Amino acid sequence: MILWHPKVHERKLGEALAYFQLSFVPVYRRKRISDKLHSLFQKNRITSFCVYEIYGLYDIMIRVWLPKDIGGGAFTRMLQGELEDLGCTRVLPFFVSDPALHWCWWNKGEMKELEPSDEDVDKLSAAWMQRVEKDNNVLNEASSKHLAKEIEPQGNGIKFFIVIPPPMMGVVPAIEMEHLIRQNLLDMLVSAERVVETSMYLGSGFAWILIKGKVSFEAYPLIDDLVQRVNELGVQGHYIRTYTYLAAGSKKPFTTEQEIIETSPSHITRFSFLSKQEADLTKDFLLEELLSGIEGDHLEVKGSLKLHLDRYINDNRHPTEFDERIATEGVLRAVVGFLNSQGGVIIIGALERKRYEKLLQKNDAALANLPICGDWIVNGVNWEYAHTKTLDGFLLLLADLIKDHVGGDASALVTMQPTLYKGKDVIILKVPKGPNWYYLNKNEFYVRRSGSTIPLDGREREVYQKTGRS
Repeated sequence: MILWHPKVHERKLGEALAYFQLSFVPVYRRKRISDKLHSLFQKNRITSFCVYEIYGLYDIMIRVWLPKDIGGGAFTRMLQGELEDLGCTRVLPFFVSDPALHWCWWNKGEMKELEPSDEDVDKLSAAWMQRVEKDNNVLNEASSKHLAKEIEPQGNGIKFFIVIPPPMMGVVPAIEMEHLIRQNLLDMLVSAERVVETSMYLGSGFAWILIKGKVSFEAYPLIDDLVQRVNELGVQGHYIRTYTYLAAGSKKPFTTEQEIIETSPSHITRFSFLSKQEADLTKDFLLEELLSGIEGDHLEVKGSLKLHLDRYINDNRHPTEFDERIATEGVLRAVVGFLNSQGGVIIIGALERKRYEKLLQKNDAALANLPICGDWIVNGVNWEYAHTKTLDGFLLLLADLIKDHVGGDASALVTMQPTLYKGKDVIILKVPKGPNWYYLNKNEFYVRRSGSTIPLDGREREVYQKTGRS
């Protein structure tokens, strides 16, 4: 992969670096979002970009080198307009004014940034830049002048972003204090052990300073250590409060990002997301992989959202009886439990096979011809369309239930992904570890423990909240 120095993007290509955070409610449709973004990038001559899927209040973090004649504000509005019909509720920009540290342009041995001369940048031509990607001799020349270099991501790992908004109270410190905070951060990042691909950007928007880096799977706790050290870097009453996002891939389950770094829109040949830990659950074999395990601290399987399943299956007339208490005592309770613990996945639309073995043997009409996946009967949520009419109606109902019974911020955190499995619509809810404490109906507190969702109250709840999610 060829990377050009930020100076080349800014001075020669007329591009500015920007990041965007996007959230989608109630459904996250990866393929359609990917296609829309790809089309938008092509229309706006954006040839250097990367899309990360992240955990937290936002689903996507986008990094782009944006042509300056388009403008950051205009492109923000374009993103919002193009993705609104896919449920995009928020687009927050961050415009980089100073790339203070970029991992591939930092010389650790000499502890300094590698930078091309203005004269070498001004001499660049489009033809010569295209030759860099095809001719190793030209590439070596560009590398010796710090104009471009060929890089390989430094192994698989967990990519993270640390967002530092303006200091508390919204007061930007004096120049001297800002410089001191920046220098302290820079010293910390370049000396951080086992953290690779470390970068730091200053700018305006959803962040004052944005830090990104990567650690190996085994070194995951180092992210927390680094965040705590950043939080403690206050200077003379100006305190730092951070927000941390993780980006992950689908193969190990984590993988490094793939970027497009080209000099001409005609060179765009691929577009790929970094996927979240659960990968692309629209694929049948991945659902099979999930259902091949057993329910535990990170997996819960429910047969329905609001349908009284036992009455539906066991009554010869199959009455469709819906009850909101089924949702609150089932799916919604599990959502709260995962939010208050370490996060997890909830599958809606599968029945435990051993509970209905006798009915299966009798070829019961309600269960007849339903697909079997390991120890589970996949009924999907199709029976509930008698209440919601369509899949979209079901998803809107689910989003409203989470919002009404758990809270609006919880609804924004939870990702819904419909999955078609042998003709049945199964819903996968991805529930992250919540940034706050969450209650069902404002006063019921649940956690996930030993494969079950259990209530905590009184002293036990206080101790749990003080000691953290353990």
